Amino acid sequence: MIDETLGTEFVSNNEEEPVVLLQKIEINKIALLFSAGWCPPSEKFIEKLTEFYNEVNKESKKFEIIYVSADRDQEQFNEHFAKMPWVAIPFDDTERIERLEDLCEPEMIPKLCFLTRNASEVTVDNAREIIEKAEDFAQAMEELGLN
Repeated sequence: MIDETLGTEFVSNNEEEPVVLLQKIEINKIALLFSAGWCPPSEKFIEKLTEFYNEVNKESKKFEIIYVSADRDQEQFNEHFAKMPWVAIPFDDTERIERLEDLCEPEMIPKLCFLTRNASEVTVDNAREIIEKAEDFAQAMEELGLN
């Protein structure tokens, strides 16, 4: 079920491993990030989310983020994605992007939603708000079930 929803191949910023297979992703929890380089709130949120991602995963991998692009073209995708330490759906994989949009229903970006372990449904729809409003990362981790 998970590979039907998420697909099996993702792109990464790691030059040694530009394509990451689903089996290589440590899947405890998965979050989908809907974002775009043309969106100023997305740019701002990426900074905080990167800090959160690195802190939470410092000692052991607790969750993975998959970037789902709303960029206007491949060049914008490349520039925006270059700032992210996680994997992404390839920019031109519109079928998979639409399937994930149907699952999480991002009305506005940036949007971060957490999925069930098999990626069949959304468990946390407002993860962006939780991270932005938390007093500290420990509080956000607790609210997102990342302890």
